[in-house]
Amino acid sequence: MAKSLVKKGSASRTEYVWLLDSSAAGGVGKTGLTFSGPTAYYARNRGAATAITLATQTATGAWSSGGFVEVDSANMPGLYRFDPPDAAFASGVNKVIFLIKGSGFAPVILEFQLVDFDPENAASLGLTNLDATVSSRATQASVDDLPTNAEFVAGLAAADDAVLARLGTPAGASVSADIAAIKSDTTAIVADGSGLDAAGVRAAIGMASPNLDTQLAVISSQIGAVGSSSTAIKAKTDQLTFTVPGVVDANVTHVIADAVRQDGSNDTNWGGQP
Repeated sequence: MAKSLVKKGSASRTEYVWLLDSSAAGGVGKTGLTFSGPTAYYARNRGAATAITLATQTATGAWSSGGFVEVDSANMPGLYRFDPPDAAFASGVNKVIFLIKGSGFAPVILEFQLVDFDPENAASLGLTNLDATVSSRATQASVDDLPTNAEFVAGLAAADDAVLARLGTPAGASVSADIAAIKSDTTAIVADGSGLDAAGVRAAIGMASPNLDTQLAVISSQIGAVGSSSTAIKAKTDQLTFTVPGVVDANVTHVIADAVRQDGSNDTNWGGQP
């Protein structure tokens, strides 16, 4: 079943159907039908079936709602003209289907997709935002209104001043000059001594190797060496002993007593020592 595109709200449409003779072998067209023979219906999307009153028509006549006529039984057997009612194509749904049935021929179905554009309008498809004059979108005048080179440069200068204002730099300076100066300073820093290269950075922080695992191994070794030295120092200090006597030596006592007697002190305070 073929589907055709039709703009919503279309009027005075003429369609054509081919009716297959159900009583003849070989798929020949049914001839000799008039508007009073078949019956026709249409159904809009999610709507009930609506009967179509078929009416007399001629092959070349003006549109007439329900018009039905055989086109040419000799040269185009089985082909009929059909004028659907305008109400079938009204806005509000996106699909409508027609069914024509009757005695002596196979029923035929016509399906139409109702769209918001006109597929038969070659200029603009019936869309309001399109027109036939493409030049109206870009005329010579509009191209001439593009800024000249001088205007473009002036615009860049104004933008330059706006950037400088954001940076707190006086208007009239040059962002490009500032960038060039920064680039020059950076080059000088890199070229000065170890600079900002990888080796220089490692030297600044005391990292001999670019490999972190290697550096950690060195640090671990150094910590081990410090630990060994601590052990050796502890072994030496453990050999140092101090003896605190429990009784004052007698000779020391005599020396103190003599010193007391010489300054007139009472010797009885020293335990009766002569």
